[in-house]
Amino acid sequence: MVVWSEACVIYSSLGSMRIARPSNMLPKVAQEEQLWNGLKHGSKLRMLDDMGCLQVHDDQVELKSLLNNNKHSEYCAPLTSFDWNEVEPKRLGTSSIDTTCTIWDIEKEMVDTQLIAHDKEVYDIAWGGAGVFASVSADGSVRVFDLRDKEHSTIIYESTKPDTPLLRLGWNKQDPRYMATILMDSSKVVVLDIRVPTVPVAELQRHQACVNSVAWAPHSPCHICTAGDDSQVPSLFMCILNYISGVLANIMTKSSHCFQKCERNLGHRF
Repeated sequence: MVVWSEACVIYSSLGSMRIARPSNMLPKVAQEEQLWNGLKHGSKLRMLDDMGCLQVHDDQVELKSLLNNNKHSEYCAPLTSFDWNEVEPKRLGTSSIDTTCTIWDIEKEMVDTQLIAHDKEVYDIAWGGAGVFASVSADGSVRVFDLRDKEHSTIIYESTKPDTPLLRLGWNKQDPRYMATILMDSSKVVVLDIRVPTVPVAELQRHQACVNSVAWAPHSPCHICTAGDDSQVPSLFMCILNYISGVLANIMTKSSHCFQKCERNLGHRF
């Protein structure tokens, strides 16, 4: 996994702890002083089939809570990813192979909402606002959900190759109109504009092997970082606004020419 940092950071060990099962996602830092009294740095560590929230002190790390949505067993369907809501830090979203996305209330340590998000396994989830998130799945689609209307979702993109899963999703925090996703066994990064569903605005291809992670820069709407099986981590600069302006201008020009042609063929003006 690749994660942006806004500054050069030197890491040192504050402490360690043993966990029952191996973790498979890099911890992220939440906003300070917004969760749990006395919490200096709120971080989270995703484990194989449940969610552990760790409390980081000056000299040690301890398990604050273990979130499990299965009330009848200590085990639940394996989780695949998670994302912390930066606008409302008490909200945490997780995705699972059981086709669901779960929204947790960290302060109450309980489930807020659980949605059947896709037809197949959900591989990643990303917040785009306080109550809006998106997910990608083995069904090859990117879907956007609004918690104010839990019965419906919007399909933003579907893989052009049948039965090709989408593995990772990144939502541009500086410009929420854009998100990026990667396909299984593909070296391309697909950039999407939520205003123009189903049609990618760009396809970035700088890797010589499969891409396995993607992250937008926290300080810039035009920078995106990717990691791949070729051991490369290129930082890509995208003049997105200029690119989109050109695309939309081209669409409007073609539409105008189409109407003019119709007028001539029909012999009258609309």
